[in-house]
Amino acid sequence: MGTPARDFEAAISGAAAAENEEQALEERQHPGEQRIDGTLALVPSAKTMSSAPIIHPVQHSEPSLRALLSDPLTGALMDDAMLLPCGHSFGYGGIHRILQTNTCISCGVQISGECLTPNLALQEVVKAFRHEQKNRKALSRKKQRERFIQDHNAITYPSIRAPRLRTLRELELPFKVGDNVMIKGNKRTPNRFVNREATITAQCLNGWFMLRTQDNGEVVKLQHRSFMKLE
Repeated sequence: MGTPARDFEAAISGAAAAENEEQALEERQHPGEQRIDGTLALVPSAKTMSSAPIIHPVQHSEPSLRALLSDPLTGALMDDAMLLPCGHSFGYGGIHRILQTNTCISCGVQISGECLTPNLALQEVVKAFRHEQKNRKALSRKKQRERFIQDHNAITYPSIRAPRLRTLRELELPFKVGDNVMIKGNKRTPNRFVNREATITAQCLNGWFMLRTQDNGEVVKLQHRSFMKLE
């Protein structure tokens, strides 16, 4: 029976041998790359690569058009943009602060109040941008209003109530099926039907009626304004 010290040394030797064997097996499975000095550089194993942290590239978002047209100091649109000698532009609020220090905050160039000039091109761009935003808001409100009306009609006037609505519309007219009328005619009425008596045989939509002449039974479709009821 061995002593505890000898058992401990044997355990250490066995662990070192196992580690060397595992390293040799990994080198055979993943051959290394030859360095310039002739030594062997091991290729990282799948286990090592999987444990390495993944670095994602930093994505820089482009500034919006509104941000480009806004004062860097106040954030307001530069309707009254002024141009500095260094090429940077600011609105009224930014220019007021810059004149207090006589220094451009973007590049540090020394400036004076006499060298300021209106940036007319930028002012026109801001004006066009405001106009475009106003049109988009108006179009959005119009679409919302149309969608609300459609939803309201779909709830208030479903298709199953169409016959009832048609009946209510028909009751508003002073004519009904079976009435005898005198055709007065209008611009679209054929001349052969003018001043002839007829009988209403059917009622159509939007105030149109089907009439049958009493003398020869000819059928014609006329609007209610083109004939009058006989007593």
